[in-house]
Amino acid sequence: MFLHYLNDRQKRALFDLGNKMIHADRVVAPAEICYRDLLIQESGLGEITVSDGINVSELLDLFEDRQSCTALTVELLVLAIVDGTYHPEEAEFAQSVVSYFGFTAGDQVHLNRMAEQIAGAVTGFWDLVQTPST
Repeated sequence: MFLHYLNDRQKRALFDLGNKMIHADRVVAPAEICYRDLLIQESGLGEITVSDGINVSELLDLFEDRQSCTALTVELLVLAIVDGTYHPEEAEFAQSVVSYFGFTAGDQVHLNRMAEQIAGAVTGFWDLVQTPST
């Protein structure tokens, strides 16, 4: 949704970090995969290969301004909650990203609310598309 704020290296980093988020709780939900695939398509980068053995700090260092840090954080939060459950392991990883970028507690509340609204809109759209009209 906010990939236009990211350059290609940052987009690729998002997919590696997103893969870590999706697997944080050791439960890969279909909604998480659907949202990830939506982001991949939106990125315009073609086929994406993600890495399991990533250096999180090295990837986070690619996000140098407030816009890119915010875009990454929101997208990771959406990936964490789009399945309807925010697992403790996902929250822990999300908190590490929020702390790394120096977001305040107020920022974090705002980021979480945005992610919840986006995840709700995405799942609402999917539900509507899959429900036949009567």
